Amino acid sequence: MLTIRNFTKRIISRRFILKISKFVLAQEQIAAGGFSLVVVGQKRMAALNKMYRRKKGPTDVLAFSEREASSIFPRVSLDQGLGEIVVCLDIIKKNSKKYGVSFQRELVRIVIHGILHLIGYDHERSKKAAEEMSKKENSYFQQLIN
Repeated sequence: MLTIRNFTKRIISRRFILKISKFVLAQEQIAAGGFSLVVVGQKRMAALNKMYRRKKGPTDVLAFSEREASSIFPRVSLDQGLGEIVVCLDIIKKNSKKYGVSFQRELVRIVIHGILHLIGYDHERSKKAAEEMSKKENSYFQQLIN
């Protein structure tokens, strides 16, 4: 269900990510929802952000459907299900300080955000879509941290 590929020296808990993903996918009533989580540094994230979003600098999270993901990183498994979420823990840490929340809380929010993208939510499509995604993200976040 979950493959983690870490290209950094930072440690990330598979159990922690699995807990978040199982919860969100259950709430969305998605039974077969495997995906891979790729952890990259700021340099690689900036390159991906420029290449796929045409935006300068690193971002905290990018999500790629299975079709998109197959061309980004070599496949570890043929069965990645939903696709791939790429995160930059350094940017997540910076954002946690910026927003005055713990790193763990910001990581929860980012993983939820990435999963919602994988299953079809897109906050850049329209204001209504952004509101719907934000509402779900906030609801799931509150349920997970309480």
